[in-house]
Amino acid sequence: MKVSYKTAMPKDKSYLKVAFAKGSRTELIQKGSQKVLTLGYAKDKELDLRKLRLMIRQAVVEAKKAKIKKVALLLSELRSLASELNDVELGEMLAKEITLAAYEFRTYKSKPKEGFNDVTEVAVVASGKDKVTKELRDGVSFGLVVGEEVTRARELSNIPGGEMTPELLAKAAKSAAKEAGEIKVTIFDEKRLAKEGMGAILGVGKGSEAPPRLIMMEYQGGAKDDRPIVLVGKGITYDSGGINMKPSKGGSLNEMHMDMSGGAAVIATMAAVSKLGLQQNVIGFVPAAENMVDGASYRPGDIVKSYSGKTIEIGNTDAEGRVVMADALSYAAQFNPSLVIDVATLTGAALVALGEEASAIFTKDGGLVVQTMELGEMTGDYVWPLPLWDEFDVEVKSNIADVTNSSKKHPYGGASAAAAFLKQFTTDYAKDCSWMHIDMAPTMAAKSDEFLSPGAKGAPVHLLVRLIEEN
Repeated sequence: MKVSYKTAMPKDKSYLKVAFAKGSRTELIQKGSQKVLTLGYAKDKELDLRKLRLMIRQAVVEAKKAKIKKVALLLSELRSLASELNDVELGEMLAKEITLAAYEFRTYKSKPKEGFNDVTEVAVVASGKDKVTKELRDGVSFGLVVGEEVTRARELSNIPGGEMTPELLAKAAKSAAKEAGEIKVTIFDEKRLAKEGMGAILGVGKGSEAPPRLIMMEYQGGAKDDRPIVLVGKGITYDSGGINMKPSKGGSLNEMHMDMSGGAAVIATMAAVSKLGLQQNVIGFVPAAENMVDGASYRPGDIVKSYSGKTIEIGNTDAEGRVVMADALSYAAQFNPSLVIDVATLTGAALVALGEEASAIFTKDGGLVVQTMELGEMTGDYVWPLPLWDEFDVEVKSNIADVTNSSKKHPYGGASAAAAFLKQFTTDYAKDCSWMHIDMAPTMAAKSDEFLSPGAKGAPVHLLVRLIEEN
């Protein structure tokens, strides 16, 4: 996607001129050879950033429908409608949203003779006294990088499970690192996992012909002695549920290639951090496995030993994500991180609690909650806090092992119980190291009213980038 800057509306009739107007009516009209899209909104006070974000996407989507490749927007209108944003923030939002709206998953589609309907350029028109500032350009550059990496996360997550095994996900991480530069990638194969004592990752991966991996990505943008921020992303490349097989009713099995969306988000975030040259040290971990069924599969009632030394009773083989995350979270302690954030499509309970509107966040750091919610509103990766009270710890206590991966009160409070399980593997962090768990199950896939193509949504790459930038 190209963003250009102009001092007047283009005379070239191939551009779709976009205007924002009060009123509920949105229409595409033809004025001679010129097409004009009017995006209607009700009242100024009702057009918040959430709605403006959708309207920017809508402009691109409508252009695609009309087979128009170029779009022109008035900077004065954008500034007026997003008056609470400075030019950097406005440029960042604009560039990211048009990039998201332009993306479609076409890897397995045959190209039509007439080509795909793509928007290739968005022109920002600063006419009269309006000026395109350096800050706006900087924001656009930032937003384009973020948009590209959100697209990477969506593409990785959309690829069918048969084409995206743990090994192939590891190759995708290497490719992202090579493209971004300045990222060191280390892949733990099954031998290395066994040597390190990562029985949790190995246990989940036992039932698949595609062996598990732990992907580690290291970026050093800060001083050598600066403590890193650590990201951990769930990388279950396909989740059948294991022996506790998911039901086919409702179609959830068809979406389980996206159960590695947290891992895809971490890979994409690491690439974005490097491309943007952020001055922090960041380490990303993606524990990757397939949760499949065969004679070697781990069973309900089995006990696996994690890297931390804690033993895990397998109460339900479909609660596998938290199991692989346990090894990565524990392993992160040796790097003395200043902040650890994990992200995973972890529980249907989070989806029940929040619908498809926001990811659930869990942390005992009140300041981090406020910061994350504010940045969520700014980036469009909306979040909402759920409790991580100590009372939930009893839900993951086992009679025969140190912890169990299945809540005793299932299905009640399942999202908090899952977070309580993960918390057991963060106890070796320094006292001043904050940890936050993001359950992105609610935001795994795009909704029909978001002006995004069907499939993975790419959350919460933008949010993670901003959290890294500000911590």
